[in-house]
Amino acid sequence: YEYSRVLLPTGNDLLHIDNLINETANGTRQDCEGRAHKMFMLALEMLVGQIDFLKQLAPVEVPVVPGNHDLMSSFHLGVALHCWYHNDPDVTVDIEPIRRKYVRHGKVLIGLCHGGKDDPKMSDLPLIMSVERKEDWAETVHRQWHVGHFHRSKRTSSFIAEDSYNGISVKIIRS
Repeated sequence: YEYSRVLLPTGNDLLHIDNLINETANGTRQDCEGRAHKMFMLALEMLVGQIDFLKQLAPVEVPVVPGNHDLMSSFHLGVALHCWYHNDPDVTVDIEPIRRKYVRHGKVLIGLCHGGKDDPKMSDLPLIMSVERKEDWAETVHRQWHVGHFHRSKRTSSFIAEDSYNGISVKIIRS
């Protein structure tokens, strides 16, 4: 295949904790193997390796989607990636601190959100997309949501759980 663009969403509780005492953004204690500093560096190295590989195929777009466990940690990880690639024309890192993000490619519109308790219900996501991205909605044919918080669904295809609401696919892509 020839690729014109690669989408690599990150965040979505990738780091799992948000402070040095292994707690989430809301203060829930988590079991972690390793220290927060080490986890951050390993995640950064992993993402840089992935991005460097993927940009050989096509320009890479990296939207950072905030999770409910690592709200600030994932933002900091995104800032580090943004700084790493700020002069690279083949890599774009979206660190805008908003809960829902959208990516359009031709006739395809993809919405990205974590899907935790601070996010809308999955059944409401299609309508939210149509309101928040009116022009994109009108000019696209294929629309999907990619959500990262949930860990199971009614239907599973390969590693992605998927449901449909009002004809719009909502895929659950685990962190």
